[in-house]
Parts: sequence; structure tokens; C-alpha cells
Amino acid sequence: MLLKHLILSIFALFNPRPKKTDAEIDAKLIAKRDSDPKYAGLEPLTSIVDLLKLFDQESGLAARADLWRDMGLDGEFNGEAEQNQRLMVEFRKVLADDNRPF
Repeated sequence: MLLKHLILSIFALFNPRPKKTDAEIDAKLIAKRDSDPKYAGLEPLTSIVDLLKLFDQESGLAARADLWRDMGLDGEFNGEAEQNQRLMVEFRKVLADDNRPF
């Protein structure tokens, strides 16, 4: 299994996929939400909390502050709307660049 993962990682390194478009990301997020009843009611296109929940990640203030720091964003995270929006933008950049399906 480890060898298979290594081979796939090397393949992805030398054969990168193009970045996903915003429309592709939106469609995949909605499909993921609609694929499981536990995600019903989530709004991953407009809420960083719901986006994190869609990926089964902690979404509380402390978790978002950790994510803020992990992404190298400046300043102290306090949960303001502008900061949450910035997290959405940065998280979507990761989704666009990531070669793995979600």
C-alpha cells in the first residue's frame, strides 16, 4: 500500500492536473454535501464553518484560529466575518491546487 501511494505521489508530481475552476469546486462541494445525509443543511459555498464540517474537520473558533496560523495568515484570528471569508478563499485555493479528488 505504501508503494502504491509513493508511485501515485511521484506520478502526480510529474503529471500535475490543472487547477480546478471555481465552478468545478462549487459543483464538487455541493455533490459531496448531497451525497451524505449527515451533511444536509450545510452551506459550504458561503460558510467556512460548514466547509470545514463537510470535510469532517473541527470548525470552532480555536480550530479556525489554528487553520489561520497554519495557512500563514497575518494577525490574530478572532472570528470576524472578514477573517472567516479570508479563510474560505485560502481553503478554496488549497482545493483548487490539490491533485486529489474530494
